[in-house]
Amino acid sequence: MVNESMVIGFYLHKIAVIPLLPTGMVLILLLAGLALRRWVLVAVALLVFWLASTPVVGAFLQHYVEQGAVQIKLQDAPQSDVIVVLSGGGVERRNMGIELYKAGKAPSLVFTGGWNPTRPHVEPEGDVSIRYALGLGVPKAAMWTTGIVTHTKEEAVAVRRGLEARAGDMPSVRPHILLVTSVEHMKRARITFENEGMEISPFAVSFRAKPIVVHSFLDFVPQAISFAQSEAAWRELCGQWFYGLGG
Repeated sequence: MVNESMVIGFYLHKIAVIPLLPTGMVLILLLAGLALRRWVLVAVALLVFWLASTPVVGAFLQHYVEQGAVQIKLQDAPQSDVIVVLSGGGVERRNMGIELYKAGKAPSLVFTGGWNPTRPHVEPEGDVSIRYALGLGVPKAAMWTTGIVTHTKEEAVAVRRGLEARAGDMPSVRPHILLVTSVEHMKRARITFENEGMEISPFAVSFRAKPIVVHSFLDFVPQAISFAQSEAAWRELCGQWFYGLGG
């Protein structure tokens, strides 16, 4: 069920971080420089834009946000009480959760009900995932989805409450979760779920970092795709710092 606080929380999570991102920094510096006639601020804005747009910086930030993550083979995943697949990663997360279940890594499979207030008529992702998994032969009795959630903190709280409601099915007081999400999101998600009292074994997907190699001067030429990569990686780092501080 959607309430006003969930919608407000969604927009706060999306908007509050903007001043810390390359886009926000560039706009703030440009506006301040023009309004105050401080051309050094305009120069810094252009410098930030150039750096964030270069392939070498985008690759470095992606590599940094993925550092320490280990790509685990399916057969090496630990046994757990439940497999939890977080919303937002599309088919790759969903398929991996299903594969882990079919490999016998947990007796139940949970999909969080990711929902976007800007697209209110779109079905929650958890419902779509349940239907998709049923089509691949996963029994309905082995799956459940949370209520509507809009960000990672809500996912963790919803999963904890769902597990508490099904406490009789859990062999331990502190449930062991095999958590499936993208590698850049894993650190933040793990912190958040552990703060809710769950034991986490990470199973990251969507590894994209490549060795940082400068091939030519073109690696320092601005590219739109590199700016998007820098923006996404920096957003995730901000999220890690925020959640790491107990936000």
